[in-house]
Parts: sequence; structure tokens; C-alpha cells
Amino acid sequence: MLLNLLVIFFLSISGFAQTARVLVDDRSRETEILGQAQITCLKSLSARKNLCPGKRGLLPQGHWRLQRQSNRLEVSHVVSEEKHQYPGHYFLLRGDLSWGEKKIDGLDILMTKEAADWVLHISVETYLQGVLQSEVPASWPLEALKAQAVASRSYFLFKKLSGDGHFDVRSDVMDQVFQLKKQIHPNIVNAVKLTERQILVEEPTQHIFPAYFHSDCGGHTSSEGTVWRKPSSINKPVADPFCEKASQNNWTFKMRKDQLMEKLHQLFRLPQDVVLQSILPRSEGVHRALIVDFMFSGNLVKRLNANEFRKALGFSNLKSTHFKVESAWEHFVFSGRGFGHGVGMCQWGAKRWAVQGKTYREILKHYYPRAGLRRLTMDKPKKLQAQATY
Repeated sequence: MLLNLLVIFFLSISGFAQTARVLVDDRSRETEILGQAQITCLKSLSARKNLCPGKRGLLPQGHWRLQRQSNRLEVSHVVSEEKHQYPGHYFLLRGDLSWGEKKIDGLDILMTKEAADWVLHISVETYLQGVLQSEVPASWPLEALKAQAVASRSYFLFKKLSGDGHFDVRSDVMDQVFQLKKQIHPNIVNAVKLTERQILVEEPTQHIFPAYFHSDCGGHTSSEGTVWRKPSSINKPVADPFCEKASQNNWTFKMRKDQLMEKLHQLFRLPQDVVLQSILPRSEGVHRALIVDFMFSGNLVKRLNANEFRKALGFSNLKSTHFKVESAWEHFVFSGRGFGHGVGMCQWGAKRWAVQGKTYREILKHYYPRAGLRRLTMDKPKKLQAQATY
């Protein structure tokens, strides 16, 4: 096939090819640091060079406690009585810092009005290695690992280009799980290297594809419109025969009725004497619940988005929105299939397809039928381009 050069976007090489900004921790208005740091007051988080005049400070090596007040930052030494105050609303701490027990280069702390955000600046390929080693077992077939590498790279780039905050991605399940590992398995390194700069783009627009993925689809994937009620969906639902036949996809979760009522009182303004009688997941013709109706005594009915209900109960408890509910004495029993939101690539499905001899290209085409595989290239004017790979 004739190789077509498709200009997707304009971005300096430092923006994509070198650095990912990963939110590795977001704490409350108080945090502690080990190390030494330069403190800089910022007028806003979006303009790092737009500094509050004269507002700089240097914290020497030590163990420091940072407390965010309404219009200032208070810094105190954990052992001694040394204290400092810095007036302002936003602060950047940069220097020789440790995250937990690890001393890490490229770690910034951004103190906002609400939280202390720990942001790690790391190369994209190193970031992807940390993602793959956290998201999938290194013992899986190489083709499944390569499919994950392309999906994770595409998802990262989609988030980076669509965001305008002080970080690109979170390091937890709200984006894709990332852990900084001292040693990366050779299979992971190989999968990232063999797919270097390969991404998914929308067909025919050539926009970066939102390559969502999840653990186990339970037999059928979903769309972002179904799960997150978005007005449009690029991820097309597909059937997955290998996951449909896998008995380990089934799960059961029991919750005491009084504990569930505590959750519902937090979600809704309910009368204190109301009794929950039944829970009705409503699928509206798709494989997963879109909404959940709660039937209470006194003909009171409350409704909640199914994904929000799953979040309230805990993603590891209510493993997916593909479930039904039964009342059993003091408990409600949830039984379902799959694990995760169900949009995009099924990780366990990708592994099962790879075991059957499918290549990473075939796996990606199955789960992202509206996407094309491209390779990013760089020309002299520093335009990132995508080159057709098939």
C-alpha cells in the first residue's frame, strides 16, 4: 500500500517525544517532603513563568511539613521548630525530592488551593514501561503486550493533547495504572521498543484515537456513550467470543443492606425512616446497565448512573456494570460478568486472542475497528506526523 503522510498535529519534540507529566499522588492541603527544594510562587498553574514578584524560597535538606492555608503556604520542619511562610495561592516546589522512600529525579509538587499534587516528569517510553508492567502480566504473549503498548501510548497522547492542566495523566485507574519500577521485565521493554511511536488514529479524520481499555469485557465491549453518557462514541462495541466462554469472568459481591443504605444516604437526600426494597439495573437494550433504579418504601424512587453507582460501591467490589441484583435476607447480592468499564480493548481478551496466534495488529483492529495504526515521524520543522503502517 502506498505510504501516506498524514499531518495530525503540531507539537514541539519536548511536548510529546520526551516527556510525560504523571500525577503520582494528590493529597489534601497538607503534605510532607524529604529533601531540599526551591519554592516558587505562581500567579496561576497554567503560566509557570508568570511568577509572583520576589516570591521565592529555598528549603534546605530536611523533613518538611507543608500546610496550605487560604492565602499562604506554611512550611515547618518536622523535627526542629524552624518555620517559614510564603504568601500566595499557587506554589511550585522543585528540587531533590523523595516520593515515599524513593529519591526521584523530575518530581514536582504543585500546591493548589485544594491539594498538593505530586507530578513526575518522565520520558514517554519509560512511562509506558511502567504502565505495561502495572497493567498486564509480563508473562503474557508478546503480541498482547505490543497491543497494550500501542493502546497505552495512544491513550496517553489523546489525554495530553486534550488537556490543559498541570499534568497529563493520573497514575491510577482513572487513567491508566503507572508505578515507577526499578527493574522492568525484558518482555515489557521489548513490547514498548517494537511498537515505538506507533499510535492509533480515528478513521477517516486522523485524530488521535481515544484508546480506552479495561480488564475483562465479559463477552462484549461497550461504547463511551453507553458507559459515560457521552453524546458521541468513536469506540464501537464488539463481541468477544473468547471472553464469552471464560467462566472466570463471573463474579459475585454481597453487601449488607444497612451498609448499602449508608452509601445511598450519602448519594441522595433520603428520609431517615425510608427502607430500600429493590434495586433495578436498566440496560435499555445493551449488555451493561446504563442506569440503576432504587425502589424505596412509600413509593420513593431514586435513579443513578450505573457507572457512578459502581464508583460509589468501589470498582473492585462491583467489578462491572454488567450485573443483576437479588435480595437475600440482610444482604443484596450482586452477580455479574467482566471487570472494568468495558470500553475499548479487553486486556484478557487480547491475551486470549494472542494465544490463538493473532498479531497485535489484528488484536487492535478487532477492539478498535474505527481506528488505523500509524507511526509518528518528525520532519525538520518539528511537525509530528503519522505515517501509514499498512
